[in-house]
Amino acid sequence: TAPTTIFSFNTKTEEAKELGRAAVGTQEYITSIDVDSTGRYLYYVPGAHGRSENDGSAVVQFDTKTKTRKVIALLLPFLKEKLGAIPTGTFWTAIDPAGDKLYITWNVKRGTAAWDCCALTVIHIPESERRP
Repeated sequence: TAPTTIFSFNTKTEEAKELGRAAVGTQEYITSIDVDSTGRYLYYVPGAHGRSENDGSAVVQFDTKTKTRKVIALLLPFLKEKLGAIPTGTFWTAIDPAGDKLYITWNVKRGTAAWDCCALTVIHIPESERRP
């Protein structure tokens, strides 16, 4: 399987440019990517629809200018320890217009072999993480 790669596409020139790898661990499948209002930062969760827990249920910020990715939150083991919930993947994310909150819906396991419920998390993105 080819690695998940992020590209930019110029609609005027129809030029595509490779920006870099999306995955930060073993999980490549991503179902939702959000861009902040500046167009600089992308946000996503690798391992969508299952297996994100294999990489700590990572929330990733990709800087389109520097072409670097950064894990801004690891929700596992925190949610497992605090709530007994294992976020196993997402099918939807949304960034707040101000760019300071990322909303994520999750498939969640609560001690079963497969997910048995859904959850919503709100990730607060500090201003220091959104500055160039």
